[in-house]
Amino acid sequence: MRLRRRFRASVLGIVLALPLVTYATVESPIILAKTSRAPAVDPCNLLTDTEVRKGFPEAKTGKVDHSLEEHGIISCLWDHPGGRFAVQVYEGEQGTIDNEIRGMSLMFLDPLKAGAGQNVRYEIIKDVGDQARAIVETADEKKGFLTDSAILVAQRKGLQLILMSTQLAQRERISALKVLEDLGRAAAKRL
Repeated sequence: MRLRRRFRASVLGIVLALPLVTYATVESPIILAKTSRAPAVDPCNLLTDTEVRKGFPEAKTGKVDHSLEEHGIISCLWDHPGGRFAVQVYEGEQGTIDNEIRGMSLMFLDPLKAGAGQNVRYEIIKDVGDQARAIVETADEKKGFLTDSAILVAQRKGLQLILMSTQLAQRERISALKVLEDLGRAAAKRL
């Protein structure tokens, strides 16, 4: 099955119900191989509901989402009045964090806006897993950002950890990064 560029970014966007625009290129289509092997991790046990509620007050209890397991991705979703917070885990290669976070930015970048990717502020997050990066950006037509997005990508013990929220980006940027950092640190320790 031919899918659009950066499958994981697209899938994560679908899970969060983001308004998502992706595009295909003839030069770099990817083939999605089904795998029956999602990591043996319960993503809802990576964070307590209390920890999540510190960042997302009134969040409901996290629920495992099995819809992507055939592709090797296991998810937990916390619904809250402002939207949804998601944690996803999948197997990943060491040293791919920069590629993963740049792939995640495709969820909110306007593919028709030249240079939109150069406007994204990628943050190095220290002491979260082996390495971690984050993005917090709000929708901005001039920059080529189609929607609000807050994403943390971390790596630990051969696993990739993704934390995502659209609502979080609506907060003050430093505060939003702190929520991602705190939740990412807690989750990565439990991988």
